[in-house]
Formats: sequence, structure tokens, C-alpha cells
Amino acid sequence: MTFTEIVRSLPASRDLVHSAVLALRPAPRRSLAGHAGTLGIGIALGAGIALLCAPRSGRELRRQISTRFDDIVHHPAEVETHLREAEAPLAARSHNGGSRADHI
Repeated sequence: MTFTEIVRSLPASRDLVHSAVLALRPAPRRSLAGHAGTLGIGIALGAGIALLCAPRSGRELRRQISTRFDDIVHHPAEVETHLREAEAPLAARSHNGGSRADHI
């Protein structure tokens, strides 16, 4: 290939400038729902990885997941009660202005 052919194969200067402008342009703002969805996906992936890394056999893990899923599907009121009971001390602590560090 000759030098002239190499120069002709290069992109035009206006294309380079256009690409640089696009690269420097800020990313479009995402809505809170978009960020919440991304957070939810991250939490689900993290939980899945944590379950896979747990020191249990595959059979035990599948049985535990199945049991918990069945509890949620067949006894939603009990699950809701359990979650509210677990949430109550946290809500009381945050309403009192305290944090977990206060109790250490």
C-alpha cells in the first residue's frame, strides 16, 4: 500500500470531530425507577451468588429455596408478619435518631 492510499483510507476530519463530540457528551439522565431497577437486579444477582457460595450441598440448597418459596406462596400473611416483626426494631431505631453504631 502506498502512502497516498493509507491517507485516503483514514476517516475525514469532520468524522473524527463528530466522534469526539459524541464521546464527550454526558450520558442521558436516568429516572429513579431506572436506578431502582438496576439496584434490584444487582441485589438479586448478589443474593444468587451468595447462595451459590454458601457452604451447603446442592441438594440442601435446593430444598431450602423450595421451602422458602413455598412459604411465600402458600403463607404470605405469615411471611408479612415475620417481615414486619423484623422491621419494627429497625424502624424504631431510625425514628429515635439512633444508629447501629450507637449500640456498639
